[in-house]
Amino acid sequence: MNVEDKQKEKKTTAEESPSFVFALNHRLRRQILRIALALPEGAAISPVETAQIVDRKLSNVSYHFRVLAEKEALVMVDTGNVRGSVEHFYRPSAALIDSTWVVNALRETQAAD
Repeated sequence: MNVEDKQKEKKTTAEESPSFVFALNHRLRRQILRIALALPEGAAISPVETAQIVDRKLSNVSYHFRVLAEKEALVMVDTGNVRGSVEHFYRPSAALIDSTWVVNALRETQAAD
């Protein structure tokens, strides 16, 4: 790896950190990320499914999915029509999967959540 690649890698990590720190700064968002990271490769999950898993109101879970997508921790990959509504499906972003410190932080905080 040359100097330019190392600088680019440092810049990417520094730019992603504030977003991921914000994403991890809420118990429900951490739960959502754990669920998303536990999905089989290529699978996606919706706020509806997640609300059922975590036993929370859909509006609350949907809000946190939007925050995680805004912070680029989740990526919306599909939509579907369900009884007159649009259901959104998300996967963990490549940046999230590649962030070992995020995965470690999620593992370390799991018992407290």
